[in-house]
Amino acid sequence: MISSGVNTRELILEILLQIEEEGEHSHIAIRNALSKYQFLPKQERSFITRVCEGTLEYRIYIDYVIDSFSGQCPRFCGLQ
Repeated sequence: MISSGVNTRELILEILLQIEEEGEHSHIAIRNALSKYQFLPKQERSFITRVCEGTLEYRIYIDYVIDSFSGQCPRFCGLQ
């Protein structure tokens, strides 16, 4: 989605990288980005917020699943 010359998906990626690489809290990174781009329509700002939050929520779930099975060999790993 490109609106007002802003590629929202690039913006989302920048926010997520800032959270991951710089260790910034998600709510602060999202708030700072949205305040910088407050000229965007409300619908687009909501999209940015939801995709960022959803990505982080899903990542936490995947980490949980991996941690719960780490150290165990699944049947298909070849070590029986």
